[in-house]
Amino acid sequence: MALPCTALPFRTGASPVASGLATAVIGLGKTFELDVVAEGIEFAEQWSTLRELGCELGQGFYFAQPMDATATIEYLQSQVKAAPAPARGI
Repeated sequence: MALPCTALPFRTGASPVASGLATAVIGLGKTFELDVVAEGIEFAEQWSTLRELGCELGQGFYFAQPMDATATIEYLQSQVKAAPAPARGI
């Protein structure tokens, strides 16, 4: 069954109920071959739990505060400069 979308966003939370919901949404996304995007991540523990559950994409204050286009470009450029150089094989 093809769905008319490629991503499945959901709002995350810190409660055990939210963790159960996250497990269900991530499973649903995998079943339909959709990218699952967790929204509202505010703490490292939330992101860690979501990663353990199989969520690979997220957004929220944990990563960055809201910003305008100019600030976004500057932020992304600073992240590229700060990233380690790729390993080179022999």
